[in-house]
Amino acid sequence: MFLTIATLAARRNGYNELVVIAENGPMAIHLPLSPARVGAFSTHTAHPEFVAQAAEFLGCLLDTSFIVRNPYLYTTKAEVVAKLATSDRSALPNSVSCWRMARVFSSVSHCGECVPCLVRRIAFEYNGLSFQEYKRDLFVEDVLPLAEDDEGKRNLVELASFAYLFGTESEAALEYRFPDLINTEFDKSQAIAMYRRFANEAQTVLRRHTGPAGLLPPPLSRKPRATKKGGAK
Repeated sequence: MFLTIATLAARRNGYNELVVIAENGPMAIHLPLSPARVGAFSTHTAHPEFVAQAAEFLGCLLDTSFIVRNPYLYTTKAEVVAKLATSDRSALPNSVSCWRMARVFSSVSHCGECVPCLVRRIAFEYNGLSFQEYKRDLFVEDVLPLAEDDEGKRNLVELASFAYLFGTESEAALEYRFPDLINTEFDKSQAIAMYRRFANEAQTVLRRHTGPAGLLPPPLSRKPRATKKGGAK
């Protein structure tokens, strides 16, 4: 809908290179957090392949060539927030990330347990920002004992596992686990580098809270390996 409105407005004003979709990299490329989320269970409304196909389709309908750009494709949400934290900090609480906000809540703006809420909170807290906007505060809960069908627990566990993978595995191993990384519409190495930064942000924030920290293995030791007497091991 938004792309359609944007292309109609651009065409009416005689432009074809000013159609821009702004979505941070993790939520644009949107790799599935787990095998259970493959396909339609991970939305791709801002995925570069979908955006390119939508631009081509709308261009055919309107007999105009459109170029749709996403300036934040290789940028994490925390990096986007960092750009606004000083110049436009007052606007941040007015933004909305929650999938459910418009349907469920009136007194708060975010559910606190869906994946966009968790990604949002990580981005804010990584930049030293905190707002009382969540109906559920998963970060103060003891997450591990919660029921397996608890949606908040499932989302947080899968997000923590995803972050750990990108923080520890090689590029080849990640490509094997996530074949969606192979796509002609974006650069695989830049995408992996972006996800690694996101993984660092997520683990940094989650380890600050006792409950979520319990979902992550201990930080990897950086101590040098021991050597045998008489020479290097």
